[in-house]
Amino acid sequence: MNVLVVGAGLAGLSAAWHLAAAGVTVTVVEAREGVALETSFANGGMLTPSMADPWNHPGVLGKLLRWLGRQDAPIVVRWSVLPALWRWGLLFLKNSSSKKHSYHTMLNMRLAHYSLITLSKLAEHLPSTFELAKKGTIKLFSDRTELNYFHRIAQAYEQEGLRFQLLSANQLESLEPCLAGSAGQFAGSLFYPNDQSGDAHLFCRSLAHGCEAKGVQFHFNAPITKLNVKKGRLVGVSGTLGDIRCDACVLAAGATSPMLTQDLGFHLPLQPVKGYSITLEGQQALYPERPLIDDHYHVAITPLGSRLRIAGTAELAGFDKTLVAQRINLLRDYVSRLLPDVTVPTNFDDCQAWAGLRPMTPDGIPLLGKTPIQGLYLNSGHGHLGWTGAAGSGQLIADLVLKRSPMIMTEPYALSRFH
Repeated sequence: MNVLVVGAGLAGLSAAWHLAAAGVTVTVVEAREGVALETSFANGGMLTPSMADPWNHPGVLGKLLRWLGRQDAPIVVRWSVLPALWRWGLLFLKNSSSKKHSYHTMLNMRLAHYSLITLSKLAEHLPSTFELAKKGTIKLFSDRTELNYFHRIAQAYEQEGLRFQLLSANQLESLEPCLAGSAGQFAGSLFYPNDQSGDAHLFCRSLAHGCEAKGVQFHFNAPITKLNVKKGRLVGVSGTLGDIRCDACVLAAGATSPMLTQDLGFHLPLQPVKGYSITLEGQQALYPERPLIDDHYHVAITPLGSRLRIAGTAELAGFDKTLVAQRINLLRDYVSRLLPDVTVPTNFDDCQAWAGLRPMTPDGIPLLGKTPIQGLYLNSGHGHLGWTGAAGSGQLIADLVLKRSPMIMTEPYALSRFH
């Protein structure tokens, strides 16, 4: 069996690995010059079942209205994209009811827990060169209402395997001495011991080498322009390499995936949501021991060995990856307030400023599995949980392609939920 994987980021590489491990002949085609150079390049670097809740919390409409026009808001919607956003936006709001949000959080959490188990097994076959740390994460709250809300969420999902601890200020300082001067500014914090962190880009490079050892063929600088379908079945793809035939295709092209399906008679409800990061180096003694997350500002601070990654914010701006100074400054200012002893360069190049596009669905859970086209499978739409869900999603896709029974139900993640 010959399977083609479109996209060499976290989602595509994970699917390629599991397919190759099952003895399938796998070819990966990637538009960029190497692996993980888009969304997987300089993201927050976290594997977090604790962040399974989609961003469209109940009451999100009021927040979005208050944030309109504000450049310092956690979520910014550019006016220029509103005409193209209405269909996705209405579904985003429709799925923000308490009942739907709770259900979708549960689905994400089940996939996240399964994925971390799968990743643990996969990582045994890879060199430990991607700064993987299993020290948990801490979520910080400056507002007691938000603290109480997320505490209730944590309590509600204990039965799904979520472990957590409500920390006092003294306990927070004990876990993170770097916060000794600022712990008192928070209303409280939650510690999630099962969360993990690492460098997603380095992981992808390691995983790609592992795939090559299993016989996977890679083609870079090879964008795909068309999916070829005959009598309702995918027979191959076309692009800069010409026509490539295959028995099945896994579409893992992130936010660009809808461009390849728009002429096939069905719609992929994906929107690119821009996130930013900066990366600091050389001040390891001042860094936290584990990722620190501020959900209100959509910012995470992740230690990566000798580096510190500050990532977050959300911007609906289409496919524009321009580095907007105000958004980068939000990250710079936040880390300066939280860790005042850390020196933050003002120059974009010196702080390694970066922007990437998260592929997001309107209900906050990924698109996994079959499509109306026989032989075409989806693995996209993981949003802010890209690495968290990657290994498990790759295994599920391999199971579906090979007509095996997956370990968890895949129907809730299928495209059919939107049709």
